[in-house]
Amino acid sequence: MNASPIESPQAIIFELCLPNQLSELERLNPWLEECAVTIGLSTRGTFRLQLLLEEVVMNIFENAYPNGGEHLIDIQLMARDTGLTIRIEDDGVAFDQTIVPEKAPISGLEEVQIGGIGLQLVHSYSDQQEYMRQDSKNILTLHLTDHDSEEN
Repeated sequence: MNASPIESPQAIIFELCLPNQLSELERLNPWLEECAVTIGLSTRGTFRLQLLLEEVVMNIFENAYPNGGEHLIDIQLMARDTGLTIRIEDDGVAFDQTIVPEKAPISGLEEVQIGGIGLQLVHSYSDQQEYMRQDSKNILTLHLTDHDSEEN
């Protein structure tokens, strides 16, 4: 695993391309950990980054390709003084992961429904989310600020 950054005067950029196979998910966390160490991300920031990307990539694996086939998910991480910008691009069916479904109040465990919780986590753990559909691709951009003071 090589998280060699592309350095520019304004940002450090890391890129990873994952085939849409569950076994490839094992490459994600080691890559993210290397990126986090390289840019000096806090423990809390690293946790948030890993949680966000695991949820988004799992959503893509599970929902973007109902007809199967081989596809690639492109992940770009840009570190700047102002925080991180994470861009995830896939050619799956159109799906805006920034829309969090509203949950009805539940009165017991029998009413709990599977699904949607990951989207709520992405919304609450990222500082900003943007989605666009361009050239038959989903492009999700997440912004994350490393709040050192929250580690205490």
